[in-house]
Amino acid sequence: FRSLEEKQNENTVEYPRFSYLDVADNHIRQLKPLRKIELLKGMDVSHNLIYTMESDTFASNPSLSWLDMSHNKLKELSDGSLNSLVFMTYLNLSHNLLPAF
Repeated sequence: FRSLEEKQNENTVEYPRFSYLDVADNHIRQLKPLRKIELLKGMDVSHNLIYTMESDTFASNPSLSWLDMSHNKLKELSDGSLNSLVFMTYLNLSHNLLPAF
């Protein structure tokens, strides 16, 4: 699914029919807002090179309940970056560069 990084060179990414998106091991460096994927329930972006994500990355994904961002290069999470994920039941941020909290 290497085309996701290419598509992210645009302002947003649009894949409206996905309910689960697996882009693990794709050398992705940055997550930009994922628009028009209202049915997205799970996403695996583990084992990439993600160092940052915008505060509204998941704002258009109200159904997202499962997110694996482990094994990336995240150093911090911007304020409010996960606020829209009200149905989140699984979140994995292990093996990043985040300080303990």
